[in-house]
Amino acid sequence: MGGLNTVQAVLRVGAIRQFMPVGKVENPIRSIGIPAVVNYSRESTSTELLPVSIWQQPNIGTIDLRQRTPQRQRQARDRLRVPGALVDASVLLADPGVIMRLQDKTFPVISTTLRQELEATTKRGSNKPQSENAAKIYRLLDREEPRIVATLPNGMAPRDNDRFLRFDLGWAELYQIERRSPQRSMSWQERNFPIARDYKLGLLTRNESQHRAAIRAGVKSVVWKGKRESPSSRATTSKGIPSTQFRLPASVSVVKNTPIPVSSVPGSGEMVRPSRSGVAVRLGNAVGAGGEGTVFLTSSPGKVAKIYRRERITRWRHEKLKRMVAADVEYKGICWPEELLTNSQGEFVGILMPHAHGHPLQKSVFVSPMLRSKFPSWTRRNLVNLCIGVLERIDYLHRMNVIIGDINPLNILAHGDGSAPYFVDVDSFQIEEFPCPVGTINFSAPEIQHWDSYSARLRTKEHELFAVATMMFMILLPGKPPYSQQGGESQRKNIQQGNFPYPYPYGGQASGQTLPRGPWRYIWSHLPNPVQKEFHGSFHKRNRCSLADWLKVMEGYKQLIDSGYASDEIFPRDFALSRSEQVNVACARCGNSFTVHSTHYEFIKLGGTDPKCTQCLEKERLASKTSGAVVPVTSVPKRKKKKRKQAASASVKSTSAQPSKAAPSKQAGDDSDDDTGGGCFGFFGCLFWILVFSWLGSYFGWF
Repeated sequence: MGGLNTVQAVLRVGAIRQFMPVGKVENPIRSIGIPAVVNYSRESTSTELLPVSIWQQPNIGTIDLRQRTPQRQRQARDRLRVPGALVDASVLLADPGVIMRLQDKTFPVISTTLRQELEATTKRGSNKPQSENAAKIYRLLDREEPRIVATLPNGMAPRDNDRFLRFDLGWAELYQIERRSPQRSMSWQERNFPIARDYKLGLLTRNESQHRAAIRAGVKSVVWKGKRESPSSRATTSKGIPSTQFRLPASVSVVKNTPIPVSSVPGSGEMVRPSRSGVAVRLGNAVGAGGEGTVFLTSSPGKVAKIYRRERITRWRHEKLKRMVAADVEYKGICWPEELLTNSQGEFVGILMPHAHGHPLQKSVFVSPMLRSKFPSWTRRNLVNLCIGVLERIDYLHRMNVIIGDINPLNILAHGDGSAPYFVDVDSFQIEEFPCPVGTINFSAPEIQHWDSYSARLRTKEHELFAVATMMFMILLPGKPPYSQQGGESQRKNIQQGNFPYPYPYGGQASGQTLPRGPWRYIWSHLPNPVQKEFHGSFHKRNRCSLADWLKVMEGYKQLIDSGYASDEIFPRDFALSRSEQVNVACARCGNSFTVHSTHYEFIKLGGTDPKCTQCLEKERLASKTSGAVVPVTSVPKRKKKKRKQAASASVKSTSAQPSKAAPSKQAGDDSDDDTGGGCFGFFGCLFWILVFSWLGSYFGWF
C-alpha cells in the first residue's frame, strides 16, 4: 500500500510540474494557487521522492468541506434534513448551472449513465446548445479526479457493488453513484429509478413522462421548470424595449461645430429658463467644473444645471442635445438631459438634468485607501453589486441604440451598497450621427486604438463591449487595468496584441509570469471560473461577452458569495485553492494560520523548510531589497543552515582573534536565511567590474 501511495505522489508531482516554468521563479504554479519558489528544471525527475511516501502523513489535505464558514455549516445541517437530488441528463443539458443552485437546498447526485447520454448527445450534434452544455459538463467532470467516499451526505452507505464518488468542483460538490451491474433491459432514464429508490433520493427531471414513470416506480420526482430569474434580472428585463430608440447611422453628422454667439453666460445666483416648462430656475452653488462647463445646484428639487463655457456652446452640440431632450429616458441613475436652458435673452446656454449622488469610481473604488475610507463596510459582494448596476444601465442604453463611447471611472458614481450607480456626463454619449468626441486608451478596443480622433468616427456596440469588460475587471480588481503587467510593452501595444497576463486554465496561458505584483494575482485566483473565462475571452481572444451574458455571470458570482462558495474579501491575502487541495499550517515566523496546497506542504516537509505565509515572505523580499541582498523567498533547510553557521564561525576564527563587524552581520544573515550577496556579485563588486570594462574599452578602442 505504501508503494502505491508513493507512486501516486510521484505521478501527481509530475503532473504539477507540467505547469511550472523553467528556472527559479516566484509562484511557479499560479494557475492552481501554490505560493512558492522552487528551483526547477524540466529535465529533472522526481526519483528522489521515491523512498518517501508523502501521502501517508496523517491529516494532510483532509478538510471537512462544510466547515469553511458558519453559513456553510448551517447549510450542511439543513441539507441532511432533505433527500438528495438525482439530476438526470435532460436537466443538465438544458442548464449545467443547476448544480451550483442546488447547493443551498440539497446535494446534487448523478448516475453513471449520465456520461453515456452526454456522449450520445455530443455525437448527434443536432442541438447546438445541448452539445455545448454537454461539453461544458465534460470539462467540469474532468477538472479534478473524483474521490471515493464512504457515505452520501444523508448518511446512506453503498449497496452491493455500488460506489460513491465525490467531485470537488471548486464552487460546488457533486456526487456520482456508480452502479456496476445495472439492469440492461432498462433505458438510461429508467436506470435512475432503482438508484433513487435505494438511496432515498428525489429525481429532478425535465421530462413529464419520465416524471410520471418515476412516480409509478415509487420514486419522489420533481419536474424542473427552468432557471428562475433573480430580482435584479427581472428589473432589467421588465422594462423591455425603451420607448425611444435612436437610429444607427453609418456616417457622422455634417452639422458644423461652429460657436453660437451668446450675449452672457449665467453664473451662481442668476436665473435660467427651461425650454419645456418655461418656469425660471435659479442657479445655486457650483458643485463641479470641467473643460466643458460648470454644474450648479438649482432651485428645482433634485435637479442640477450644466452651463457650458462660451466657446463650448456650438451648433453641433445644440443639435445633438435637442435630440437627446426629445427622447423619453427614465432610468434611475442615468442623468439624461431633461430640458435645454436659456439665459435671460433666450439664448441656449446649458441643460437641466437629475442630481447625482455618490463618489466617482476613479477617486474611491479604484484607490485602495479611498475605498476603505469611503466604503468601510463594503465586501466583494458590493463590488459585484456595482458591476451588476453598471451592466443594467449600459444594457438599457444599448437597447435605446445609445453608445456611451467614453466609459470612464470619473463618470460613474458609487454609493450605498453599490447596486444603483449614477452615470454622469451623459451629454457626451454617442447618439445617431453624433459621436462621443472623447475616449481613453484603457477603455478603447484594440481595433480603434489607431484612431487619431474620436469625434470623426462612430463607435459600435462591439467596441463598447471591450470597454464594458475593462470596467468589470477594474471594479473586481479595484483600479487595476487588465493589461498592466511586469515587463510588458506600452499599454496601447499590450491592448493591440492581446497581451493579457492573467492565466486561464483552458486558454493556453498557464504560467502567468508577467502578472503584476501585489494582491492582483490573489484576487484573480479567487474569481470563479466563468468570470475568468469571460475576461480571458474579451482580452486575449477578442471573443467579447455580451451584456446579457455578463449579467448572468455576475448574478452567478453573487450567488456563489452568498452561499459561501466564493470569497467575500475584496483583497484576499493568498491564492485560492480547490477544497480538496487545501491544508492549514502555521507560519513559522508570525504564527498565523494560512492555507497552502497540500502537495507544496509535502515539499516543504521533505526539504526540512519552515512554512511561511505570503505576507512574511513578502516582508523578507522587501527587507532584502532594501538592504541590497538577495534573499530566497522560501526558507533554507535547517540541516544546511547549521553547516553554513559552522563554516562561517570557523572562517571567523581563522582570520582574526577579535570579532569583526562583518561576522555578526553574516550570522544575522544566516538566521534570516540569507545565503547570497557579497563577493563579485554584490553592489560594489558590480560597480568595480563596470569601471574595469569601461577603462579597458576606452584603452583598446572597443567603444
